[in-house]
Amino acid sequence: MAAAIAIDVATSVDSVGAAVAAATGVGLLAAALTLRAAGLIPAGLVLLGAGYAVALEARGGAVDGGAVLLAPAFLVTAELAFWSLEPRAIRAGRDVVLPRIGVLGAASVAAGLAAAFLVGTAALAVHGTVALVGVGVLAATGALALSARLARRG
Repeated sequence: MAAAIAIDVATSVDSVGAAVAAATGVGLLAAALTLRAAGLIPAGLVLLGAGYAVALEARGGAVDGGAVLLAPAFLVTAELAFWSLEPRAIRAGRDVVLPRIGVLGAASVAAGLAAAFLVGTAALAVHGTVALVGVGVLAATGALALSARLARRG
């Protein structure tokens, strides 16, 4: 899945920097899985995301509707990378694997819905006051804090 993201980044714009960052991210993810080095996974994901960000900037910073698909793809890529490095002393049965797949699917749908909401709201032209922008920043910060707290709990 990381390779598909990198190919999308490399083919979407004529930016060598975006392609190099994304390809390096895929390489780091491959090295992490080969060497069983979980510490390389976040670096690979960051470089993959950086490649996407550079590609967005090369397109002129316009709102990208493809983010609705890329958000779940990043989530699934990260989750599967970490899953593949978990110890396998005992083989997990269906009673463990199926609920995990269900949760991953639900989280992917939620990520897609959140991305759709954010892309939709980013595309709106809102001319507001500084107070309105401040309220928006506080709301976004609160949503992020709530998400982090819920993730820590789970």
